[in-house]
Amino acid sequence: MKSSKTQLLILFETHPEVYDSFVSFHAINTSELEYNAILRQRALRVMGTVDKCITRLDNREKLRELITELGIRHNNYSVKIECIDLMGPQFISSIKPYLQHIWTDEHERALENLLRLMCYHMKKGMCSI
Repeated sequence: MKSSKTQLLILFETHPEVYDSFVSFHAINTSELEYNAILRQRALRVMGTVDKCITRLDNREKLRELITELGIRHNNYSVKIECIDLMGPQFISSIKPYLQHIWTDEHERALENLLRLMCYHMKKGMCSI
């Protein structure tokens, strides 16, 4: 949980233009975000989506549908398509320190591949409207 909060905060710091895509955060000062319930809910949704994708790896069609629909919703939220590819590296960098004792290069490559697949289908969904 904390790792996903850190993920978004770091993303906002390194890519301030991404912050504009998160309408629910506009009224909140970035220094207050670390303690914000909306950010916690967002972090849980990201982790939950990655978990859903992992459980659907044996059913690529359901995984594709899930993430394509997520892309359509993100398009409706006016998320910039170029921001999608930023989430994968941020996600990995946020969870890796917490899993360092079991983390391997193979884990990293597998997660990178999953996140690239997710980004591909999200962007496809964003372009389908």
